[in-house]
Amino acid sequence: MGIKGYVRNMSEGTVKIVIEDEPETIKKLVKILKSREIAGNKIVTDVDITYEDARNEFNTFTILRN
Repeated sequence: MGIKGYVRNMSEGTVKIVIEDEPETIKKLVKILKSREIAGNKIVTDVDITYEDARNEFNTFTILRN
């Protein structure tokens, strides 16, 4: 998708995704997340979304490890 930001598994079992991109691309990702099934057959049970102004702080998309 060409998004920039990161994804991280959190200690309480949630997943945090921070992205910066064009509004249409973000809408597509949100639609995928809300579809409840992600690659690997993991089920998404809830999606909380917070929008903020982009700070242009990312150059790539990264998987962060705890």
